[in-house]
Amino acid sequence: MWKQTSFTPVRHAINAAVFLVILTVGFALFSPSAPAAPVCGSHEDIVALLGKSYAESQVALGLSTNGMVIEVFSANEGRTWTILATQTDGTTC
Repeated sequence: MWKQTSFTPVRHAINAAVFLVILTVGFALFSPSAPAAPVCGSHEDIVALLGKSYAESQVALGLSTNGMVIEVFSANEGRTWTILATQTDGTTC
């Protein structure tokens, strides 16, 4: 038969603390990264940077209702991706 000892509340507190530590570490390790700050420049420079730094190439292209060109760039197997918006004046962000 189960015998309850006076240490049961202490064990529960320790188990809860261990669970919270594991949960916190898990969230820290597997949470998504914060989005990067927008980088703007000429379309050619931004596309070259994506190709050189991340091996990304264009996988989709569209036109928004306000005339901006929207492009999606992705690395092999989608490990990284970037969405670019090119304004009517040629500035790409």
